[in-house]
Amino acid sequence: MLIRAKRIDNLERKVNEHKNKIVVRYLNSKGYYCTTSKESMTEINKILKSKNQKVMLNIENEKMQKIGSYYTWDAYIRVKIIDIITGKEV
Repeated sequence: MLIRAKRIDNLERKVNEHKNKIVVRYLNSKGYYCTTSKESMTEINKILKSKNQKVMLNIENEKMQKIGSYYTWDAYIRVKIIDIITGKEV
């Protein structure tokens, strides 16, 4: 995913928002009802902790560079739910 911004702090905010949206989309596809609100995410986190699971983000090929007057962030993000005890994907 390629994200661009004029200022570095705006780029960091956009990257964090994008990561949250990807996690929400993944959880919704797995049958959990989740939104980007903080309350919804803490509720889903409690449900996953009760099952000894957690959400894991794998970020590969992460690059941040300045092209012209824009800062760009490029990476490949994988989301998965893993079991805390075994470390295997659910």
